[in-house]
Amino acid sequence: MPTVDPQKVGDLSEEEKQMIAAHRLKTNFPTKAPDKITNSIEGALKQFSIKKTYKGYPFLVNAIREAVIDLPERLTTLEICERVSANKKADPAVVGRELTRMVSNIWRFTENPTVYSRIVKHEVVEKPMPVEFIYALADYLTRQKC
Repeated sequence: MPTVDPQKVGDLSEEEKQMIAAHRLKTNFPTKAPDKITNSIEGALKQFSIKKTYKGYPFLVNAIREAVIDLPERLTTLEICERVSANKKADPAVVGRELTRMVSNIWRFTENPTVYSRIVKHEVVEKPMPVEFIYALADYLTRQKC
């Protein structure tokens, strides 16, 4: 619940969080912020070889969007799954499975680890956990000021 005198990002209302995310991404907030954030996410994901028709792709885009909105605080995997499932009218367990599958799917393409290593700014040799992948993209987007 938002508080009268917020001390941390978690104390802000959803609208306030969206305004902060929109400001970070230099968008016209608040009404266009979600679309701009989603466009920025999809632009970042275009660097990877990804099958967009895969069921987990919309969940991944929404998970990264939720992570961007909540920065600098970090949500747990369960919190991300709950937020995405609420927006997509899905079961959080299904969202969690699909995010895991989506990251595994991305990792099957040989050039994707190189793209991910460039995003996180160090060489990555093994597949990241979904939440690590989500926050790496969220951090990358805020650095790029897309």
